[in-house]
Amino acid sequence: MFQVYHKSDIGLKRQSNQDAFRINQDMNLFIIADGMGGHNGGETASQNAVDIIEACFISKNKIKDPEDLIISAMEKANKEIFLQSLEDRDLKGMGTTCSLVFIDDKIHMGHVGDSRVYFIKEDIKQVSVDHTLVERLIAKGEINREEGRNHPRKNMITRAVGTEADIRVDYAVFDRQAADHIIICSDGLTGKVEDQEILSIVKKNPNQVGVDYLVALANERGGEDNISLILVTQDSNKEV
Repeated sequence: MFQVYHKSDIGLKRQSNQDAFRINQDMNLFIIADGMGGHNGGETASQNAVDIIEACFISKNKIKDPEDLIISAMEKANKEIFLQSLEDRDLKGMGTTCSLVFIDDKIHMGHVGDSRVYFIKEDIKQVSVDHTLVERLIAKGEINREEGRNHPRKNMITRAVGTEADIRVDYAVFDRQAADHIIICSDGLTGKVEDQEILSIVKKNPNQVGVDYLVALANERGGEDNISLILVTQDSNKEV
């Protein structure tokens, strides 16, 4: 039903890859998590997030309420990661972004942090909202989006999984026809590649070639961060 392509790359500057992803095609569940909190903390938080969320989905033989399941799974991941950070001094302050897509007769999205979910049809649309200081300032009209790209605190996240006892999860649901292609990615990609460039590359190569090229382009432009993305396409694997 879907073609799925992915890549996770350490980048050119980091000593470890703190991104984690999960693709469960049996359930049409796709997750990206970008960890923070030092070498061990970031890797632990992101890996735990994808593990816990997938386990919650697997334990539900029949998913009657996707919204409730997505929110409860992400809240469970938040609680377990937060408690672990309190119990282990080496993991203090760890957390992770988390963006997931679950597809049944609709497209369901759960989101916390500044990883992103995009829909591509004729154009590209970011359907997740960045939980960042910059996005908050833009929403208040204090800066414009161009100023936000170069803001000195552009990487400050205002919401993450595991950093506090409670978490507020963004949930949204869309018609299947809303997207020919879905991209879930960490900010290692979006910090280096513009939305319109992502659109052009995926339109030309909605397959592994396009995914590999996007990662290579982010690295070509500095590769300061880990780069991870999942491309879910309802089109056949072809070049346009």
